[in-house]
Amino acid sequence: MPLHASKEGSDETYLAAGTLAGIVVVTFTSEAYHGVETSSQAVVHERMLETTADGTQIDERRHWEPASAITTVLDAETKTNILHFGTVGGYTLAMVPTLLHNEDSFFQPPWKHSFDDIRERFDIDRDLGGLAVGRLWGLASYGEFVVAAVTIQPGDMIEYRTATEERTTLIFSRARSQITELDDTAMHPTIPDRSADYLGAKRETVLGYILFFKDGKFDKQPWSHKILYATACCAIVESHDTDLLSQARKALKWLANKIPANLTEEINKCSTPGSTIGAKSAKELSGPGQLVFEKCEICDTGIAWYSGREAQCVEGHVFVRCGLTSLSIQDPGISKFCSVCATEYLNEDLVEASYGTDIPEATRILFDAFDTCIYCNGKFCA
Repeated sequence: MPLHASKEGSDETYLAAGTLAGIVVVTFTSEAYHGVETSSQAVVHERMLETTADGTQIDERRHWEPASAITTVLDAETKTNILHFGTVGGYTLAMVPTLLHNEDSFFQPPWKHSFDDIRERFDIDRDLGGLAVGRLWGLASYGEFVVAAVTIQPGDMIEYRTATEERTTLIFSRARSQITELDDTAMHPTIPDRSADYLGAKRETVLGYILFFKDGKFDKQPWSHKILYATACCAIVESHDTDLLSQARKALKWLANKIPANLTEEINKCSTPGSTIGAKSAKELSGPGQLVFEKCEICDTGIAWYSGREAQCVEGHVFVRCGLTSLSIQDPGISKFCSVCATEYLNEDLVEASYGTDIPEATRILFDAFDTCIYCNGKFCA
């Protein structure tokens, strides 16, 4: 039961409610809506949701269909809200509330044509002789777009089908027109901000979460040594935040004592943000440092740190870095992607074969905290 002003700056407000086999629209002044006394009286307009065979509107009820869906959607051309309405049995109506006394203000919503086509195809495919029934379960709108949720069932028999055959169809349209395949403006997601400042701020959110987890007590953190080291290196290369760099230095000192490994270069470069960290030698990669340093799985050479987004080994092999762990993704089939901006992440369910058991556990904790893309909130896909 939406309550809305049909046009920006309008002095009238419209209350629409579904009735059995119809819809009632009450028109009153905006002052009355806000509790101001006025001499104007509310005007009630009722409309039946059924037509005769020749398409003319009738003024009496011939069925008792309850209302199942109602919403308003903006007409981009006129800047007017259009009311879309329907019943469970598929009786539908669209109207312009500001023109209630004009017959031209009532029309069939554009998605109704697609709804009828779906019902007819279902009927023909199953040889139902015109007895297929369409059900309308809901309407929702966003800006100038509206979507209807519908199902189709046979109308004269018990229907037998498995769960895999259950279908709820979503039909998209505009307030007054359908959306075509060539309509390149329809329902496109907002282009995510890809500026350096924005990406850097989002990346620092993840780096801070990892480095300051459990109040920054590294011995209580669930991260593997590789993830903690990669996070600290990413902070050196990408961040200018003094608190983050200070915590990165503490993490590197803790790792140097814990492993132990020579991390003098990394610790010193915490004082010079934006620095690069050179690739490690074969000797460093084979000693205790192998617990934190990355090496190329193709040529076994060290990997330098110069970016939080990609990694390159001494021989020139280039890999993408995970958007959360900052680890290089070298094996095929162990990553997932943001469905909006295509940022690549390690797939916590597939990394055990490549990294052992400690990395998957840590990535699951991270993906529980960041269950959508850190840059645009897009959903992940394989």
